[in-house]
Amino acid sequence: MWLHQLEAADGCALVLDRHGLTARGGLLPDDHLFKFLARNHLIKDNRVIWAPEYPLLPAAPQRPIAVPAELAGAADAQPQPTCAATVLNVYALATDVCGHKGVVHGGLSSALLDESFGYLLYLLASTAAETESSSSCSGGAASTALRPALPSAALKSAMTAHLEVDFVRPLLPESVVVCVAQVEKVEGRKVWLRAELLSRAPTTAVPGEAAPVVYARGRALFITPRH
Repeated sequence: MWLHQLEAADGCALVLDRHGLTARGGLLPDDHLFKFLARNHLIKDNRVIWAPEYPLLPAAPQRPIAVPAELAGAADAQPQPTCAATVLNVYALATDVCGHKGVVHGGLSSALLDESFGYLLYLLASTAAETESSSSCSGGAASTALRPALPSAALKSAMTAHLEVDFVRPLLPESVVVCVAQVEKVEGRKVWLRAELLSRAPTTAVPGEAAPVVYARGRALFITPRH
């Protein structure tokens, strides 16, 4: 299964499974929405995988925009990252999660995207804290992955300012899906994240399937506090 490929891949680390999700205490508070969903068998399994350097998601389709000739190619002159700090949040959904008959509720799809953004910020803050605590030690080459160069305390306190979701195709109950959430860009105190809800991880292979199915795309803006 593609999930085994993902968990065995270099640089990927499992940080939460269903036991960790449903157990009292731990990473999530006991009144957390997703703990309720798992305890009531609406989510059959959940595995959160951290990949500090993961290939960038393809650019989302956009309407063509006219660019002045003097600006054309300006962005291309700057070196562009090829990977980003990423969370791959895998869910096995149950049956009673629908809105329209036979289709997973759009609110749940949105919540899967939003929850993945939260995990990404949490893990970015955790790795920033590790870097800060070891700043006096000499290290190897710095990572070239796209990630915010912000202190851990700021990332832990970031608040959602904007969330948008595009629904691409219906998601069926009893599906196993992965939400791939990545850093998109950082502008001062503003951290932009993006995510896709997919039928499998982009770096895994499934016989007869050229590319993973996209169910939804999300984008969020988080604001960190002033120092």
